[in-house]
Amino acid sequence: MLRMRRHQTTDLLAIAVGGAAGVLVRLVADELAPIGSGIPWTTLVINVVGAALLGVVATLPIRAQGFGYWRFPLLATGFCGAMTTFSALCWETLDLIDRGHGGSAVLYLLLSIGLGIAAVITAAAITGRVATGSEAAR
Repeated sequence: MLRMRRHQTTDLLAIAVGGAAGVLVRLVADELAPIGSGIPWTTLVINVVGAALLGVVATLPIRAQGFGYWRFPLLATGFCGAMTTFSALCWETLDLIDRGHGGSAVLYLLLSIGLGIAAVITAAAITGRVATGSEAAR
């Protein structure tokens, strides 16, 4: 029988709870803005928002969170991991190519990667400045 240490069990629980919430956000977004015939904007927006959220979560000091250690498994691994999706990006890119929209496929990839990286860098920088400012104000 597999024996897990206590913190591993709580990590798995935090990931599961965060993942359940993240996948629900993803499903609601897909229902509100279904994929059309062009660039899959819903997946692009979800992935960029997830990248920005990851930048915030990874940058905030643990004590600023209120729930400390479990913020990363809950929000980064669980929520962001379930809400965002690399597999959908790959599948939608292939679908664009299969339908003869190679230019849109390239644009989609460039936007996804470029905006995702810009979002995580910007969110981390802003969060770092805000967190540092609130630390100094204490």
